[in-house]
Amino acid sequence: MASLNAGGSATGNIVYCAVVRFGDRAVVAANAHLNSGFDPEAVHKLYNQPNLMIEPGRRYRVPTENLNFYFVSDDQDRIFLVVTRENYPDRVAFKMIEELRTGFLQKYADKSLVCKEHALDRAASKLMQRLCDKYDDLQQVDSIASVEAKVDVVKVVMQDNISKMLENSAKLDDIYKTAEELQQQAGVFKKNATKLRKRMWWKNKKMCLALTFLIAAVMTIIVTYLVCTNSEC
Repeated sequence: MASLNAGGSATGNIVYCAVVRFGDRAVVAANAHLNSGFDPEAVHKLYNQPNLMIEPGRRYRVPTENLNFYFVSDDQDRIFLVVTRENYPDRVAFKMIEELRTGFLQKYADKSLVCKEHALDRAASKLMQRLCDKYDDLQQVDSIASVEAKVDVVKVVMQDNISKMLENSAKLDDIYKTAEELQQQAGVFKKNATKLRKRMWWKNKKMCLALTFLIAAVMTIIVTYLVCTNSEC
């Protein structure tokens, strides 16, 4: 089953339209849209209800499980009917009915009062099919639906942007964490380097002191030897 859609392609929002002569309950013209599988017997059941009264010019909406029946009667008991999916906007459905009424009466006003049932199906098919196709695309015929469609697009874009921001935020957290770890490692390295430098400094000092003592001892021995040699001690 096709679903409600405000996009730019046929989606089955419009299921069926018809013109009914209420006096004898005759469907004088009808059009099922997009092979919707709609059972026209539902129209007969609707208008054959006992004690059903329809006021000319009054707008009617009869909801069912998955569909809505919209219809308006004129002062000569002609009923102009549109069947839509359940979420279709009422204002747009009645707008289609008004356009159907105007176009139909321009050509078939007199014939529709005396013709047999379904006698005008073929003659009115072009008008009805055109209206079904036109009003099936909500974005084309309803400014509110068009705005809603654009809002939906903006929502999708914003959601994508938010997702990307969250992903980038997660990556930044990883970068911050890595930077902190590197900073900690750098601190440890600096501390170890300081300790090593101090150890090397002391090692060099000890080496210098040892060399100093060694040189002093050698010089002492040399001087003592020379003195003893000259004095023949």
